Amino acid sequence: MVTVNAPGLSQFYSNIFNCSPQKFYVVYDSMSLSEEETGLLHAQKALDKKDPYVFFGGKSFRDIPTFLQVVRLLPNVKFKAVILKDMILPEMAQLKNLEVLHDLEINEFYRILSNATVCCIPLKANVPCGLYVMQHAILMGIPIVSTETPSMRTIIPNDDYGFLLPREDSFGMANKVENLLHDEDLIRKVTSAAKINMEKFTPESVAEQLCDVIDTIKNSK
Repeated sequence: MVTVNAPGLSQFYSNIFNCSPQKFYVVYDSMSLSEEETGLLHAQKALDKKDPYVFFGGKSFRDIPTFLQVVRLLPNVKFKAVILKDMILPEMAQLKNLEVLHDLEINEFYRILSNATVCCIPLKANVPCGLYVMQHAILMGIPIVSTETPSMRTIIPNDDYGFLLPREDSFGMANKVENLLHDEDLIRKVTSAAKINMEKFTPESVAEQLCDVIDTIKNSK
């Protein structure tokens, strides 16, 4: 018996391991902000944002080529990428609207995320990836533009909560990023809905989900 973090992954892993999908129980990934991150959030609210930018960051299964195409499609928009040194590509230096930082401490990583206007992280796999960073973004009030995967659908159920596009859809992502940057009402709408949806990811809620799974397994024997 194994837990997975999205309903669609039960069948996904069932196919991979050639076993019943009933062996996979859905328990969402717990997420809450640390004291340091809450402090960053309060500091962010006190700032007058005169220099908006789009955040890209993390390491697992990031779709760098699609992200760079989004950067090229929006030459008047500033982007900040916080990645590992070995993820840096030579062409990044040629993009004047892209600032690349690498191997930062975790607090600095989330400080840069907390001050962003939009979080745009294309992904290149259906397996769980990117969720941890983008859960943080939602709790920090940052709207999401990313790739549709089963795990990402748990935090962005539909376009009322943010925007998930097909893999490698750089044009669609660029369009959504631009829409958000020019529509503060849209940002407020999707971030508010996404924060409410995050209630099922609180430690208390996830603990209850685990208890339900344990009870189900016990009662099935």
